[in-house]
Amino acid sequence: MRCGLRAAVGIAVKAYSCGSLMRDYHTVQVPSQDRKRTFYSRKDELSVEKEKLNTVLSSRDYRSDGYWIVAVWLWQESEFTLDMLEAALKKPIFTPYLGRKACPLTVPVTPRLVESELKEALDTSFPPILFSHEQDQRWLDLGNTVTYLWQGTADDLGEYEGVQSSQVWDEPISREPWQFSARQEHQLTLVEE
Repeated sequence: MRCGLRAAVGIAVKAYSCGSLMRDYHTVQVPSQDRKRTFYSRKDELSVEKEKLNTVLSSRDYRSDGYWIVAVWLWQESEFTLDMLEAALKKPIFTPYLGRKACPLTVPVTPRLVESELKEALDTSFPPILFSHEQDQRWLDLGNTVTYLWQGTADDLGEYEGVQSSQVWDEPISREPWQFSARQEHQLTLVEE
């Protein structure tokens, strides 16, 4: 189901603040390579004899304390609808988090269906998190510079000079070994009045 959703939606982000980077270290037990056996889950990996488990140290980076507006749209026909996504975000089954369960969202998401061009959707006004937008600006240390990031074509946001396009290698294609394919991502930084 997740692959179907990932292929069906496009995502764009308006970053008011990217927050701070938090690095976390993990020790993970992994089995020695065994060409005669395929591990389909983490449970399978840990089911081998203890002598065949090795400990690996890895680090991961997470974003915290950021402030983003996210636009999601359907690329193609899908078993999912935007109404379904809105309902799931309003009443999530699991606690939403950004990459790590120790990094839950500070405030609930406030999904809203908007029929508009991409930049208009990202510029949609939302209620303040605190008591006013001025307080949000001060307490969340929001400047007047925003960064837009989006999938699709470079001109999907509109005709702007300074759009940077790059290949991002984060589309999963295989879990054995972990392999990713490239997708095109575009970025534009603007100063808001």
